[in-house]
Parts: sequence; C-alpha cells; structure tokens
Amino acid sequence: GMDTSPQKSPQEREDQQYLTAENFVRVTKEVCNFPTFFNRPLYKRILELWNASSASGPEGGGKAEDDPPAENISFAMFRWYWTSEMEDCDPAERFFRLLKHPSREYVVRDDFLPYIKELLNDHPGLEFLSNHAEFQEKYA
Repeated sequence: GMDTSPQKSPQEREDQQYLTAENFVRVTKEVCNFPTFFNRPLYKRILELWNASSASGPEGGGKAEDDPPAENISFAMFRWYWTSEMEDCDPAERFFRLLKHPSREYVVRDDFLPYIKELLNDHPGLEFLSNHAEFQEKYA
C-alpha cells in the first residue's frame, strides 16, 4: 500500500540524528570554535543540562518529561544548548560558561580537571607530567 506517514523535513530528520562523542569533535571545533580536547567535557555538559531540563520548563525546548535520559546528543539537543547557553556570548564567556558548574557563577579549581585530563590524553608528550605527582598537585 501507499506510505501515508507524513514526510519528515530534512530539518526534522537531521534533528533526530544522534552524534557520538567521536562525531561531535567537528561540532566542538567548527561550530563552537573550542579546541579538540574540549570535546568530551562539552559533550557531557550538554547531556547533563539536557537531562536536567524539561520541555515544560520556562526555557521551553528541553527533554520531554517521560523521555528516558539521553546518552547521545542529537542535533536538536545541540541547537537547544547552543541557543540557551552560547549564542549570545563572546568566546571568552562561552569558555567560562562551559567551564563553570551550571549551578555556580564562578569557576573553581575542580572545574579544570576534566580539561586537563583530556589535554593529557590528547598529548601523549605531556604524559610524563601526569605521572609527576608534584605537577598534578600544582596544575591538576
């Protein structure tokens, strides 16, 4: 028989595509203009905020009440995050907003840890530093 299901627009189709953390690197670099090692912390943050959000909340968008927590990011989720968190900010402010804990208005030392960890993972040449207890105490 005829397929009577409504055709999804390309936009809708794209919105429902999921990005793994690996695929998200391009978004991190090309859309957000963040360095590659921001990828994982950014990915985690978007999921965190999305799963804590609700479609009925004042910001609108957000996760539907009965949806299970998301484990991957869809384009729609990224768009939601971008418009609510990043769009109106300059690069320095974007960095700050990403770095700080969502419930705080300032950055604490622990906020840097995921980034330092990623940086060390990304640059094996820095590995010797991560084995160096003193370096970790001081900088990580």
